[in-house]
Amino acid sequence: MRDDFGVFILTHGRADNVITYGTLKKQGYTGKVYIVINDTDPQIDEYKDRYREQVVVFSKQAAIDMTDCFETSGVYGGVVFARNYSFTLAKELGLKYFLLLDDDYSNFAYTLNSSGIFETAQRSIGSLDRIFENVLDFFISSPALTVCIAQSGDFVGGKSS
Repeated sequence: MRDDFGVFILTHGRADNVITYGTLKKQGYTGKVYIVINDTDPQIDEYKDRYREQVVVFSKQAAIDMTDCFETSGVYGGVVFARNYSFTLAKELGLKYFLLLDDDYSNFAYTLNSSGIFETAQRSIGSLDRIFENVLDFFISSPALTVCIAQSGDFVGGKSS
């Protein structure tokens, strides 16, 4: 994988259950992986014990300060702060490109057959390096500011949804 690309796994309070980490390895991703948590996570030490230098801790207050989430109650839950702060983290880590993932992905799959026809049966991806490199090549060659990979929940209702 490219040196200027990394995967951020956004998580909180689940140091013993970051499913995405194992899934990436199992499905052939060999690049940089960072476990992104905020400084209010009660399991910071457990994350560091498990993932060592791959753990990146950000200031939740700094992320709150840069995010207008239209919240007036003073309750600041949710992953939006980690998502927004990821751009700062990428700069700090020297990454030009990054992929944001939640912590609960148990499979990366495709549903198009070799003719490009959508099928309901999913097939697991064996080389995430190749997929991520191809998506990144597309992103770089396009005028897009961001590219999204669909999740299975995006297809509730089947191929015609």
